Amino acid sequence: MDDLTALLREYDRAVAYTDDLWRDLTPDEVTWRPHEDSSAIGWHLGHQALVAHRRATHRVP
Repeated sequence: MDDLTALLREYDRAVAYTDDLWRDLTPDEVTWRPHEDSSAIGWHLGHQALVAHRRATHRVP
């Protein structure tokens, strides 16, 4: 259980960091891709929101 607690603590830290990051981005920066085979940071932000939603709705401890 300690491993799970540590993992969830790290996840919460990453979410807080990401939240600080996207607030300073312009819409162009959110959709910018460094290469055509790369994902824009907006995709990653959406993925993080989905994970947070699943965590909230599936009652992960």
